[in-house]
Amino acid sequence: MQPFSIFGDHIVINVIIIDQPELLYETKIIASNIKDLLKNIESFTGSGGEEPATKSGKPIKFVVKKFRMTNGIAKLGVGAAAIPLPLSLILMDDLGVAEGGSTPDQLVGAVMKNVLGGIVSATGKAAAEVGKTVGASTTEAVGNAAKKTGAGIKKLFGK
Repeated sequence: MQPFSIFGDHIVINVIIIDQPELLYETKIIASNIKDLLKNIESFTGSGGEEPATKSGKPIKFVVKKFRMTNGIAKLGVGAAAIPLPLSLILMDDLGVAEGGSTPDQLVGAVMKNVLGGIVSATGKAAAEVGKTVGASTTEAVGNAAKKTGAGIKKLFGK
């Protein structure tokens, strides 16, 4: 953190590193706990909910120069039957820079979008590997499912 930034209009954090997070990914056909969490964050952020404020009444904002999530694991399923899937490295730079700072909710929303994308990618890769061991027709079906999942993620994020 840049110590004197606490006296400015936004707090500058040089680096946030999260190493070895374990995320539980519970999914149904049209929803997941991570997607539901992201929707809740977005709805709270858009609702003008109460945020921490400075003495002048302005919301406290942050700039994060580097965000790193390394060695993450997503557990697909529940309990002992959960399958651990390795997550790709998540690298995000200059969060909130263009906006002159972001609220905590905006930062969490940005990070969670990337985390959800990483979980879906890891799930798709694992399904493709399973398909390779089962046969060509299953691999094609898994590939089609992965394409549909990717399209759904892009639609969710407005891309």
